[in-house]
Amino acid sequence: MGLKLYPETAVINLANAIRSAYGGISTSYRVSDMASAILNIPAGEDNFSVLASVVDGTITEFSYSNQAISVITSWTFYDCRLLERVDCPSITEIQDQAFQSCYSLSSISFPLCSYIGSYAFAFCSNLTAACFPSCVSISTAAFTNCNKISSLSFPLCTIIGSNAFYAIGSGVKSITSEVFPICTTIGSAAFYLCHGLSYVYFPEVTQMLGNTFGGCSSLSTAVFPLCTKIDDSFRGCSHLTSVSLPLCEIVGYQAFYYCSYRLSSISLPACYSIGSNAFAEAYRLSIIDLGSNNLSVNSGVIGASAFRSCRSLLSLYLRYSFTISLSNINAFTSTPISNYTASTSGVYGSIYVPSSLYDTYITATNWATYSSRFVSI
Repeated sequence: MGLKLYPETAVINLANAIRSAYGGISTSYRVSDMASAILNIPAGEDNFSVLASVVDGTITEFSYSNQAISVITSWTFYDCRLLERVDCPSITEIQDQAFQSCYSLSSISFPLCSYIGSYAFAFCSNLTAACFPSCVSISTAAFTNCNKISSLSFPLCTIIGSNAFYAIGSGVKSITSEVFPICTTIGSAAFYLCHGLSYVYFPEVTQMLGNTFGGCSSLSTAVFPLCTKIDDSFRGCSHLTSVSLPLCEIVGYQAFYYCSYRLSSISLPACYSIGSNAFAEAYRLSIIDLGSNNLSVNSGVIGASAFRSCRSLLSLYLRYSFTISLSNINAFTSTPISNYTASTSGVYGSIYVPSSLYDTYITATNWATYSSRFVSI
């Protein structure tokens, strides 16, 4: 039987009638659950602009080029487990959950689609590529758990929603500047648990929300030339080796927490705010270089436990033209700057500050605890 097309209003009325029959208008409903007899209802007029459908579970392909149809509505192909290929050259919008749980879907083509709704392709576990040349916005969890994807291309995308590519498996190895060349915002957990990802470069991103690349255990290089703020964006990236964030001003809570095995140095020349636990348990981190003498701000803060258990931290550079605040002396717990490792290695860490601020630092609140660690530069 496959697919029949109906005016959207007809499908809505039909859906409401079925819901009512099964216990009320709020009853959970999927189009693909409709009885097969419904498929024989006459389609009515052909002049409509929204793709609304009644689908049974036997459909394996869908190809549609009618330019009068521009939108695939929510749930249209939900749970069509035999659907393998979709080719829709005229579609400009894919709404929420339109293809969710189409487990056999491996090939899609939407050359004009500019918007992808929430969970639109979630759990399409055989999908191998997501290439949308016209897409400008990807909504929440649009491709979550599409764990066979190996190729991405979104040349016009500016916004990646939260969880958009959550746990897409190990197929995507790198995201170069050509994949998302004009993207400015990445939502929380957008690439969370993408274990195959080793390299990311987003030339236009200005901010990353929570846990963007959290748990990407193979991620080694991250380049964000315009990003000014990160949250716990790299938490658990245990093999992170190189990070470039030349304009980053705010490093949030647990931003580099448990980047434990390879990150040995980091430079953040524009940063004036370090959140609590920002670098906690980055065991290999030995050099941290913060700030410069030409920042537009005149104050900043280093949060509690910011460098906790950075067991290799021997050099902390504070290049600010002002005295940055230290919110708690526990910022250096279990580091060579505290007494923790000196008892076993005999080597203390040093805090390097401008000579003009040396006397201020050694008597400042909380900094005074580490007065013997300061070195004038």
